[in-house]
Amino acid sequence: MSPAGAARRGPDLARAACGGAAAPGPARLLEIACPPDLAPRPGDEVEVALSGGRFLAAVGLAYLLPTLAVVIAAGAGLALKLSDLGVALLCLPALALSLIPLALAGRGEGLTEALRVEALHPAGPSEPDPCGP
Repeated sequence: MSPAGAARRGPDLARAACGGAAAPGPARLLEIACPPDLAPRPGDEVEVALSGGRFLAAVGLAYLLPTLAVVIAAGAGLALKLSDLGVALLCLPALALSLIPLALAGRGEGLTEALRVEALHPAGPSEPDPCGP
């Protein structure tokens, strides 16, 4: 075990594992509408759900569209009898352009509105918040 790893124990290690603490730059908070009978507090675990159709649309944008764009660009490059380097250079802008819809979908409120709170699990009084101070 390295000396740097030995120094990271207890709450520091838990805080480093927290998604918000590990992400570089300012965190983007999601505001999800919560039923009136649930009142989450810091440290509580909240289960959220996403409809199957919305999930498949997000997966398609993230994985299927870029793959199809690269395959179509590679096929077009091969049909034009380009060299391997030419085909690769043709695939790069196709891949970049295919990621634009995913980036735009992530900025919109559509995904946040599709999330719904299913359950709330209150944190016990003895459980420290790994993302807290």
